[in-house]
Amino acid sequence: YQIPKYPYPYARGAAGGIYTKMKNEDGDEEVQMIYPYDFYAVKRMHDPDRGESVLLRLHLPKDGVKEFIMPLTDILAMERFRDCVGKHGVAILGKKVNVLMAYITRWVEELQATSEAELARKQFGWLPDDSAFILGDKEITADAVKYSPPTATTIELVPMFREKGDFHIWKDVVNAYAREHMEAKAFAFFMGFGNVLLKFTNLKGYLLSLKSQGSGSGKTTVLHTIGSIYGHPEDSFMRVKDTYNQKLQRIGTFQNIPILYDEMTNMDPKQKSDLAYDITEGRAKNRMKSQDNAERLNHTKWATGLITTSNRSLRDDLLSIKAFPEGELMRMMELHIFNDANDDPLWARQHFSRLHTNYGHAIFPFMQYVIGNLPEVIEFLGQIQNKIEKAADIKSQERYWSAMAAIAITGGIISKRLGLHDIDHRPVMAFIIKHIKESRAQNKQMVAENSDFLSGFISRKFHE
Repeated sequence: YQIPKYPYPYARGAAGGIYTKMKNEDGDEEVQMIYPYDFYAVKRMHDPDRGESVLLRLHLPKDGVKEFIMPLTDILAMERFRDCVGKHGVAILGKKVNVLMAYITRWVEELQATSEAELARKQFGWLPDDSAFILGDKEITADAVKYSPPTATTIELVPMFREKGDFHIWKDVVNAYAREHMEAKAFAFFMGFGNVLLKFTNLKGYLLSLKSQGSGSGKTTVLHTIGSIYGHPEDSFMRVKDTYNQKLQRIGTFQNIPILYDEMTNMDPKQKSDLAYDITEGRAKNRMKSQDNAERLNHTKWATGLITTSNRSLRDDLLSIKAFPEGELMRMMELHIFNDANDDPLWARQHFSRLHTNYGHAIFPFMQYVIGNLPEVIEFLGQIQNKIEKAADIKSQERYWSAMAAIAITGGIISKRLGLHDIDHRPVMAFIIKHIKESRAQNKQMVAENSDFLSGFISRKFHE
C-alpha cells in the first residue's frame, strides 16, 4: 500500500501517524499528534444500501492493514463515528474524537474535489451489461483488471478471492484429473469454469452432488480445485452449521461464482429439497419493509450452481420425504466419486496440498477471454449443448442436465485452449452423456416401482 499525501491542514509524521496544529493547555497553537498510526480515506463510493460512503484504511503495527467502510452519515455523527472507528481498532478519546472527525471529513472534501464516486457492488459476478466480472475487490474487463470498491455486504468476503503462489504449480496439481478414470472429477472441475456461463442459458441455478461411500475418495479435494480457480481453495465453503437464510444471502452475493458446500450429509432432507428448489429459482424470497406496508426491493438474484459433497445419496434423501421427487431430481445431477485404485494416498495428499499455497490465478485469463469474445463464446456454448442433447437424446424435462453438461464442457474446452490445464474434454463429454442416459433409466425405474406399489395397494384395498 502506498501512503497518500495527507490533506491540508493535516500531515503524516516521519514515522507515521496523523498530526495537525492544535491549542495546548496554555492556549498556544502547536503541532500535536491526533493518532499514532496511519489512518486515511482511500475512495468515495455510492453504496446501494448505505448511500454515500468512504473506504478507510488503517495501518496497525502488529495487525497489518485493514480496510472498512463508513457511511457519510456515520462520519457526521459523533457517537456513531466513535463506535464505528472503535469497532475497527481506532482507540481515541476526548477532544481528539472531534479532531479525528474533522480529519476524516477533510478527506471526504479532498476526494470529492479530486475524484468521482465509484459505484460499489453488492454482488460479485457479471455486471448487468456483461462488460465486466466482479471478483472480490477486482473488476475484470476484457483488457484490464481494475479496483472495485467493496460494500458492507462484500467487504468481509474479499479476502477469499486473492492470488497466491505460482500458476504453473497450480496447473500441475489440477492436471491430475487428466488421468484415466478421473472423468467424474474432471467434469466437476470443468464446472468451476463453466459456472460463469450459466447466465447465458435459460436457467438460474443447478445442484451438482458429489457422493461417495465414506471418506478418502477425493470429493472434497475436487471442491478445493474449483475454489482455487477463484481464490483460496476452501475459505468460501458453506457448512451445515450456517443458517438457511445465510446460505441464500451467500448465494446472492456470489451471484455467478459457484457455491461450494462440503459435507451436506447431515443436512435435514427437507432443507435439501428446499435448497434444490431455491438455487434454481434465481432469487431470494421477497420480504416486506419493517416499518411500511410495502415490499423491499429484492436485489438478491443469481445465476449459479451449488456443488456439494456427501457420504449419502442425495437422491435417497429426497425419496425419504417424497414418493417420487421428480421436480428436485430433474434440477440436480449426482455423480458417484470412486476411490482411485491407482492412487497412493501419500502422493495424493502431498500433490493436492499444494493448492493451499498456489491458487487464484486461472480465473483472470479465462474471464478476460470470455468477456472479450462473448458473442462467440455464447454461440460455441449453444453448439456444445446441441451436440450433447443429440447424443444423449435429451427430453424437455431434462433441460437442467443438458445445460449443466454444456456449460461444464464449454468451460473445460475454453480453459484448456487458454493453457490453464491439459485435461482432454472428449472422455469427460462421453462420460457425462452416458451418465445422463443412466440417470434417465434410474428415474424411469423409480416411477415404475412407485406405480406398481400404488396399483398393488389399490387392488388390495378396493373390495375392503
